[in-house]
Amino acid sequence: MSTLTASLQIRHGMISDCKDLLTVYQTTRWQQHSYTQVQQVKDEHRGRMFRRFNWLVAEVDDHVIGETVFAMTERVGVGLAGVFLNLDIDVRHQKRGIGRELVRSAENAMAQMGAVRAFADAPPSSYNFWMKMGYFATRPVVVLKRSTAGMRGRLPRDITMREISDFYHTPRALRFSNLAHVGATLRLAREILDLGKTGMIVEFRSHESVAGVGVVCQRTSSIGEFVVDAMPGHEEHFLAMTGRIARLARRMRLKEIYSKVPVDAVNLFTDSTGWVEDEENLVPVTRLL
Repeated sequence: MSTLTASLQIRHGMISDCKDLLTVYQTTRWQQHSYTQVQQVKDEHRGRMFRRFNWLVAEVDDHVIGETVFAMTERVGVGLAGVFLNLDIDVRHQKRGIGRELVRSAENAMAQMGAVRAFADAPPSSYNFWMKMGYFATRPVVVLKRSTAGMRGRLPRDITMREISDFYHTPRALRFSNLAHVGATLRLAREILDLGKTGMIVEFRSHESVAGVGVVCQRTSSIGEFVVDAMPGHEEHFLAMTGRIARLARRMRLKEIYSKVPVDAVNLFTDSTGWVEDEENLVPVTRLL
């Protein structure tokens, strides 16, 4: 064991760690975001949804050099599962076992909370890391996009739609996954509820039970990303739910929407013309706990 790994401490993150995490992000996320202020990092570690997530950091000699954030979700056919939302290690300390210790600590915490499986999205550059950690590829994802014009969304009379503005009042709607990519609803909803992005979150209900959930988030002045999921027994209404999300997108003046969809769910969109399929670089991976 190297001296660095021997002095490593994995602990729960604190808002004061964001000063060190600014340096971490500047070395790991420079292609996606421009981090120049500690406040930007603090903003990502606050909010009602984030407080329900689990945040671990790696500390060496009183300096935080990495972190991981994960959430718990219900996966139909699996049960309770943990989803890694990020894993960032300062590039100056990579390949020294820091990521391995963070992941194993997170997995132990997931298992203690009752999770039977862990999921993550692996960029091509980190795919080998996840393979060495015992993960394997699962449910490939593609990007489907189309114009919001002409999409219809007529729901049956017994299914209603209401807007969600408070994460605590919809504990299950945002935490389950059936047809959608695991963790996709949580990630997109958090951008709206915690990070202040423009968008809408809706819950579909049938009588007193949840039938599905939909999220649409503005990416540019004319393009939005969306996620739609339907609970077991309501899959036949998936396309109508998607149509209602498209109508909401039009109200937001969005001309095009796209979604990251598991390949085995692409057939759900075939009844509606106009969808264009594109590749997604992220590789979904999973392992039993």
